[in-house]
Amino acid sequence: MQSYPHTPSFVQPGEPLGLLIRVLTRPDTDSVAKVAADHQRSSAHVYDLLGRARDALAPGRPGPTPGARTVAHLQERVADLEGQLEQAQSRLRILESRLVGAVVLDPRRLARLELVMAGYNVPFRGMHEILAVAFGAKAAPAVSTLHAHVAAYGRLGRGLLDRAREQVCARLVCITGDDVFLGGDGVKVLTEPRSNAILDLGRCPGRKAADWTRWTKEYTSLQLFISDLGTDLVGAIDARPEVRHILDYWHEMDWWWDEVFGPLDRDHKRLGKAIEAAQGALEKLHGGAGTTARQGRRRLLRRGRRIEREFYLACEAEAQVRALYEPLDPDGALWTDARVNAVLETLTRTLLRITHDVGIAAWRHVDTNAHRYATHRVLMEKLGIELRPNSPWTAREVLCALAQERVLRRRANDMTRTVEEQIAADRQARRLGAAVTKHCVNGVQVRAQWTDLVRFPRRSTSGTESFNNRLRVLQVVQRFVGDDRMALHALHHNLTAREDGPRAGQSPYQILGVDFATPGKPWYDVLLDAAA
Repeated sequence: MQSYPHTPSFVQPGEPLGLLIRVLTRPDTDSVAKVAADHQRSSAHVYDLLGRARDALAPGRPGPTPGARTVAHLQERVADLEGQLEQAQSRLRILESRLVGAVVLDPRRLARLELVMAGYNVPFRGMHEILAVAFGAKAAPAVSTLHAHVAAYGRLGRGLLDRAREQVCARLVCITGDDVFLGGDGVKVLTEPRSNAILDLGRCPGRKAADWTRWTKEYTSLQLFISDLGTDLVGAIDARPEVRHILDYWHEMDWWWDEVFGPLDRDHKRLGKAIEAAQGALEKLHGGAGTTARQGRRRLLRRGRRIEREFYLACEAEAQVRALYEPLDPDGALWTDARVNAVLETLTRTLLRITHDVGIAAWRHVDTNAHRYATHRVLMEKLGIELRPNSPWTAREVLCALAQERVLRRRANDMTRTVEEQIAADRQARRLGAAVTKHCVNGVQVRAQWTDLVRFPRRSTSGTESFNNRLRVLQVVQRFVGDDRMALHALHHNLTAREDGPRAGQSPYQILGVDFATPGKPWYDVLLDAAA
């Protein structure tokens, strides 16, 4: 920095600024004290002036010095900005907490959501709306894309259904078959009654015995087939003499209500109204007309009492039919041909006591299908019983011992009996159990299989009817249901563990022993893992 000397005319002598200039521009030979003495000032005063000059010349903030109003305004602004900062930080904390629990819509999760919604019959447009609300319109697939995804899942489900059937079809000894109708199209459904698993299903317009023969030919170990009395089903089973046919319990009970109890109930109600009308008319008549009306009313009352009596006879007959569907006879013993015939003879006598038209109709029904009652006993008769060498017992005696042991166990637990009777029954049951173990090599396995047949008698297609209800709901939602979509629902049914009932905790495929039915694994994950 270059400085220029000040001339004496720049300042006047005696002024503080002039004194400072003199001090700052003094020769090196002059001291501050000498300059102060020349101007009649003290050295301290000169140094004070120099300090004040340096402070005044120090750089300061640009602009004018703020006043009180400006300071107050700035303080308000600072407080407002601090409040906005606190709000922003609070909002940031909320967003961060949401981010921790936020769900990322990756392809796997999207596929799971699509399968769950398809499994519960959510329409495609509804699926799109749900995904758009949950994850935004950009993340939600288009309706056409959802169509394609579900169709692909259905084809994959069809493959898994076929794979499971190939694993078990050769060893199944009992299956059920039924036709359901969707929009007039016939759909054939095959199930396994113990697990209620859907083995196979698909559209089949044919209603002939050859169609069902084609659908059941791969079940080479089949011993018992459960179905209604459709001519195509009956014809297909009659063509296989090694297979026994049992009349479906669910359809049989439905037939008795429609063809026996329904007509009796309608006639009884009609007679009740006629008796009330006759009673009302009788109160207005006298003399000969009144006598005739009373006679007519008595005839109506006799007819009403006869219908009531025949209604109870029909109830007795139905109870005898129900007994034929039990795994053991009314005494708790194994069914035999003689025992079945005895129940059928009693049933016939009961029906012939009914004078109403339904009596002869029920008798014809029972007589025509007598060989289809209690045929589920064939499963017990063909259990793989291995007797020990030189054992005097037969396979039949092993089964009779198991049945008698069951009766004795119940008697031992019957609290209405004396203690002595209970102890004796328990002792006999233990002896029979030990005898079964002694004479039967595979006694543990035979006992387990026999107990399973008693607890879960194979006699009904109710599982098919239950699944049919699901298909009908799907048809209402989607209008048309293809084979692949039905297979997807069947896979959902087969891989979903039951929450209550005797099968609680297991899925149908787990009960059947299918290899890809992993316990605790959701059905949609099984399907997606198969696609990987």
